[in-house]
Amino acid sequence: MSTQKQSFPVKGMTCAACARSVENMLKMTSGVDDAKVNYASAQVQVSFKADEVGFADMQKAVQAIGYDLAETVDLEKIKKEKEAFLKQTQRKFWVALVFSVPVFLLSMVFKGLPNEAWVMLGLTLPVVFYSGRDFYISAFKKLRHKQFNMDTLIAMGTGSAFLFSLIVTLFPQVLGTAHLYYESAVVIITLILLGNYLEERAKANTGKAIEELMGLQPTEATLVTARGEQKVNIEDLKEGDVIKLLPGEK
Repeated sequence: MSTQKQSFPVKGMTCAACARSVENMLKMTSGVDDAKVNYASAQVQVSFKADEVGFADMQKAVQAIGYDLAETVDLEKIKKEKEAFLKQTQRKFWVALVFSVPVFLLSMVFKGLPNEAWVMLGLTLPVVFYSGRDFYISAFKKLRHKQFNMDTLIAMGTGSAFLFSLIVTLFPQVLGTAHLYYESAVVIITLILLGNYLEERAKANTGKAIEELMGLQPTEATLVTARGEQKVNIEDLKEGDVIKLLPGEK
């Protein structure tokens, strides 16, 4: 059986635990000998038996826990996807912030206002079901495969705070005057989204700096042969070729 090694871009990772989840899921896939994820470059190197498992099988396994694989490295497509994800994260953060601030003020400063619980519930819903939706979806998918990461903790913490507060709001006679924890749910989601946005923006800026450095790389060289000198592409040079460098050239 022939074993192949190939690298694939991984989509949807937000922490080091995500990388481990992708690794473990691929290692459990029949036909895969080993998998190593580089979180910084968002790629996974897979050693697999090509006659037992294909790209579609590995992609399906990774998709089952909330991530995705790309078959080829399309730098332009990856760049556009990263830009779209950054904008989406920014939008979700601003929505969470706009609704979280009044919930926090109602809970900590302006206590005892009429229909306070219902107002906070209405303000919390967009944060939980729009801004924080991906946390719950990711946690649920991983739970089905007995996988856990940061999304699991976020979903458990904010979900329990929201559900407890919802019960108190809908059935006050059950728990009496128990404290509401809407502000805990929305503030946690908002702060996590802020962290995700700052991380993605930093990675994007780093990527731009690397692209600028790569842009300084020359594309042509002057090849010296028995027939004279000629300009050739850098990719066409071979070991042993003689090139000529003029003053100021790279």
